[in-house]
Amino acid sequence: MSFKGLNTPIITPNPAPTESSDIVSIQSLPDSSTPETSEVRSPDGVMKLIMEKTTIAYNTTYSFSIEETTQGSAKNSILSKTVLAGTGMELSQNAWSPDNKYFFITEKSGNSINYLVFKADGEYFSENEQYISVVPLFVAKNTGHSLKDITGWDSETLLHVYTIKEDGSRGPSFWFEIPSKAIIQLASR
Repeated sequence: MSFKGLNTPIITPNPAPTESSDIVSIQSLPDSSTPETSEVRSPDGVMKLIMEKTTIAYNTTYSFSIEETTQGSAKNSILSKTVLAGTGMELSQNAWSPDNKYFFITEKSGNSINYLVFKADGEYFSENEQYISVVPLFVAKNTGHSLKDITGWDSETLLHVYTIKEDGSRGPSFWFEIPSKAIIQLASR
């Protein structure tokens, strides 16, 4: 994390104000209001997923958008999320489905990880479902294994999921199918 300035104050009340004093203390905190930008292009190079990361004080805002690589195309905003310190979001080099219809974003917080799958056109999966949150669905399936990693796409609708067993050894692989949310165990690893 880079600290470019100390210009964002946090105002906290004095712990024990007296009748004659309503003094507040002002602390300067790190501010990196210039966004860091990263992008991942679709397999055919026609689309790009852009992540902008802006840190102000102890919060980081991640903004994701899609843009066609043709000159003059507009960005389509997909998600903006502010998280506390200790939580981060990442782009995978294999984020895009082969047909450019879906992509996923990785969200890490402490020891936990989640994968959020979006439609590239910005449409919701259902009225109240902007994205599919993979890990809670995998846990609910109760496969007896823990999701370790999603490495990318095996087809236009199949995410490849690696698991671990309770003892920490490698578990079987699964497919997570979009948009049905089916979890399919593979015969081999």
